[in-house]
Amino acid sequence: MRQKAWVFSILALATLAAVPAEAGQLPALPRGGCPEGCYTWTVSFSPTDPYLHESAPATLDSAYVWFACTEHSPGGMAAMECAVVATGGIGVAGFQAMNGFLDAGSGTHLLLAVGGCPSGPLCAGRLTLVDPLREGGRLCLGPWTNGNNVTVDCEAVPRSYDNGCRGATTDGSVPCEYRGGSGPGCYGGGVAVEASRWGSIKATYR
Repeated sequence: MRQKAWVFSILALATLAAVPAEAGQLPALPRGGCPEGCYTWTVSFSPTDPYLHESAPATLDSAYVWFACTEHSPGGMAAMECAVVATGGIGVAGFQAMNGFLDAGSGTHLLLAVGGCPSGPLCAGRLTLVDPLREGGRLCLGPWTNGNNVTVDCEAVPRSYDNGCRGATTDGSVPCEYRGGSGPGCYGGGVAVEASRWGSIKATYR
């Protein structure tokens, strides 16, 4: 059963490149709440709290990417893709996946898969940050160059949904927020992910 969950996650990850997304803005994200986005991701300076969005500038620091919550019913996610955008004096030196997540991307391009269909909150990994002059800046989660800032669900026929995101800041500014254009909650129905590659990927993991 566990092997099947992993294969499904890898299939979902492989199809993300075909999923379109559009930019938008989130409403204020309440602590402990899930905004209108179907799947909500945050950047936090805590490995135990997804909502610690502010810190002081540091030469070397860590921030954590969290799958904070979902409004999807019956819940759960298999894969996610987004960009990590650093502004000001902050640079992203790398990303280390945690808690069962795998990353096929990089520090600035998250391409995550996970087994077991978690529904959050769950810390997906640690970002290593550098700010040599301690200028401060902001970390934002947004669309990758292909337009994707999406999460794929765990349904038998998987669909992707635009992420709701809140970033983090070390310069005293308001953390950036993002929501794509698929509509409120999970009620837009999501976007069917491409199934044409499934056969070859299944054969690889048998």
